[in-house]
Amino acid sequence: MNTYLLHLIGTFYFLFMVVNCSQPIQSIKPSTNSTCQKISGTPGPEDIELVKVNQKSYIIVSSHERRIENTNGKLFFINPDPLKESFNSVPLNVDRYPENFRPHGISTSKKNGKLRLYAISHPGLENKKHTIEIFELKDEANFTWTYIGELTHANLKSPNDLFALPDERLIVSNDGSGSNSLKVAFDFIFNISSADITYYENGNFYLAGVKVPFGNGIWYEENGKEKILYRSSHLNRSIYVYDVNWIENYQPTLDLKYKIDFNGGPDNIIKNEYGFYTAIHPSNYLFLRHVSNPKNLSPTQVFKITNSRDTKLIYSNVGDEISAGSTGLVYKNTLFISQVFEDFVLACGM
Repeated sequence: MNTYLLHLIGTFYFLFMVVNCSQPIQSIKPSTNSTCQKISGTPGPEDIELVKVNQKSYIIVSSHERRIENTNGKLFFINPDPLKESFNSVPLNVDRYPENFRPHGISTSKKNGKLRLYAISHPGLENKKHTIEIFELKDEANFTWTYIGELTHANLKSPNDLFALPDERLIVSNDGSGSNSLKVAFDFIFNISSADITYYENGNFYLAGVKVPFGNGIWYEENGKEKILYRSSHLNRSIYVYDVNWIENYQPTLDLKYKIDFNGGPDNIIKNEYGFYTAIHPSNYLFLRHVSNPKNLSPTQVFKITNSRDTKLIYSNVGDEISAGSTGLVYKNTLFISQVFEDFVLACGM
């Protein structure tokens, strides 16, 4: 969601006194002896993605300075297995970026045996307000990438996050209707279910017909015959869990199984061999104050999800260590936390 719209929502939030306050936030780290390091150099690292290439791991970072209008973003990566004790962010070696590249959610998968990175971007142009930009891994040994092209369509209403399946099938979570700023602000304030899921396959964009209030992170998995889609609803403070039925050359049908509830709005979702995690924003009021001024702290919490729907708080902070955390990703014995606005990814030992 663009910064102007967040300011607009914040204004209405105060005018109508629809303030979503949370309980006092306590400070929790992954372990009592945990130390955390700020990995600087990535303005607004909203989403992070773990990839493995030739047995080597990388964390790709989607970075965009959202507080300054008309600035473009970049992609970075972090080596989660550094030779030394400290981590560093490095610009991703890309031959070029598309026009007005302002990355948001990212996801990777293979097409024709080649690893591709898909990045939601918000160029804000009249003929293409939202796009999905495609990069392909060119040189595995040197981790260099080439820009392939973009996808855009009216059904990319207000894309926030996406999940890429093999052969360039994409499931996209829109955070609102995208019709106009006032409508989006109205839906946000009054908790209206207006956020679609967009599905892309073979040059066609479909709407899956399942709407939630302010959609956010999205994740898909297959476990035997079971096909499951997880999708965050920030305003409903839940992750919706759907059974997925695939229809050839058309959008999947989704049947709600259950919801995983939280004490705040869940953001991005990560599930890998190290566990199932989501970051949440406990207070919309404090988050919206943080949008305009970094001195206004916004709390961050990260939860681990176990046994399908049980939740365990593993990180919590009032915002003085990291504000408005958007993704929690665990790799081996480290929790990496990204955020919406500030200039670093936080790494905490577990």
